[in-house]
Order: sequence, then C-alpha cells, then structure tokens
Amino acid sequence: SKGIATISGLTGSTEYSVQVMNGAKVRASTKISTLVDIGDATPVNPDDDFIKMLAEAEEGEVFALFPGTYGNAGSISINKKVEIMGVYPFNKPIITSNISIEDGASLLIKDIILDGAEIPQDKSSHVFVFATADVVYDALTVEGCEIRNFEKGLMYLNVKAEVKNITFNGNIIHGVQSSGSDFIDSRSGAFHSLKFTNNTVYNSVPDRDFIRYDDKSGDFPGIYPVILVDHNTLYGVSNSSSRRLLYVRFKENKITFTNNIVAETATIFTNQNNTDPSTVF
Repeated sequence: SKGIATISGLTGSTEYSVQVMNGAKVRASTKISTLVDIGDATPVNPDDDFIKMLAEAEEGEVFALFPGTYGNAGSISINKKVEIMGVYPFNKPIITSNISIEDGASLLIKDIILDGAEIPQDKSSHVFVFATADVVYDALTVEGCEIRNFEKGLMYLNVKAEVKNITFNGNIIHGVQSSGSDFIDSRSGAFHSLKFTNNTVYNSVPDRDFIRYDDKSGDFPGIYPVILVDHNTLYGVSNSSSRRLLYVRFKENKITFTNNIVAETATIFTNQNNTDPSTVF
C-alpha cells in the first residue's frame, strides 16, 4: 500500500542504511539492524538448561536466546569462544548471573539483560571476570545490553593474563555499585584495546574509579594500551573528589576521551603521571 515498502533478501544481524527518495532527492535516511537470523545458531528457550549447554558448547558456537529468564543467581563459566545473542532486541532475555571468562575464551554478548539482583551477597562479583591466569584472551564484546543490579564492577582482570580487545558499545548500565572495587578494573593483567562507546551509565560506581588500569607493563612488554571513551553519558559516576574517571597507570597508553556527557559528579578527570597527557576531549 502507499507509504509502505517491503524489502526482501536482507541478511540477519546486519546493519543497513535506508533512504527514502523522491525521485533523485533524498527525503530521509536512517539505519536499521535486522533481527538475528537463527540459521546455524543454537536456539535456547527458558526451559532449557542453558548452563549445561554452555558447558558442552563447541568452539565458536552461537546461542540465540528467546525471551525469558536464564542463569543460576551465581556465576556462569565461559571457557570457549561463544556468542550469546537475544533473538528480539525489543524483548531481551534476562541472565541472572555473573560471567566468568576462563581458559582464554572469547565472548560476544548482544541484546541481553544481565541482572544481578538475585545474586546473594556472598556470591556477588563483577559482571565480567577474566578468571584464568597465563593465557591470552581474544575479545570480550558487549553490545546492546542492559546491565543492572550488581554489587561489584563491570569488568575485572585480576590475574596475570592478556586480553586483546574489550568493547562495550550501546549499552545501558545502572545499579552497578562497584562495592570494594572499581568499574572497569585491571590490576594484574593487561589489555591491548578498550572501546567504551555509545553507552549510558547512571546510578553506578558512586565512589570508586571509573577506569582503573594498574601498571603491570613490566610483566607485559610490547603492550601499548589504546583506550577510546566516546559518545557516552556518564551521570553521577565516581562521585567523589578523591576518585578519577581515568586511573590509568599502565605505561605508554593512548587515550581518546571525546563527545561524552559527564554530569552530577565531583570526580577528578585524572591525576596520574602515566595517563596519556595528550588525552583528547
């Protein structure tokens, strides 16, 4: 009918640019993302034993989660390269667990709600923890997720291990309190690249550092970290005059901090000699 166009032949999980034309003139444009094409992915329903499925996963397996609640109000282990994706971005499945990334695994998690409200205090942990020492992790990628109600921070690297790429993009994060820890927290390991882009963070990390990266450069020669913090809204985070947005001490870092809204905070931007002095605002 008039005013409606049906487009066929699109690929699942793909971003497209769409233009509305009036003859040769562009009248409007937007970007759209197609839904997950189950294809060869493993479908998962709420009555399935998802934790067992992860334990028995094959390297590179993709799990497509239908709406519902998953998890164990504790910790889920990821020890292979896997992808966990919600089938419907408008009705995201809920995982009620911390994520322990082990043995050099790689994880992509997209269009999921991670909710720590049911995790008992004695089992509370960071949302994502790199747990195994003396390995190289390829990537942690978190996109389009809502992350809420965790007592500790967003990510923790407190073992002597190397991570190539860490990406948080397009997420809404709230109620991640960072109790006794920092929000993005690397103490004993090293990562090559951190991209924190297009996220909204509020009611989180009230009195700790936003990005903490301790200097273990002596244990990881040849790593020169690149950190990009771009197009985020950070509301009330690190709200203490003794805390920092960038507590980066790993030597030879390069930081780009651009296009961010930082509001309702008393935090220091940085006070570290090793933090990239040319950080871009």
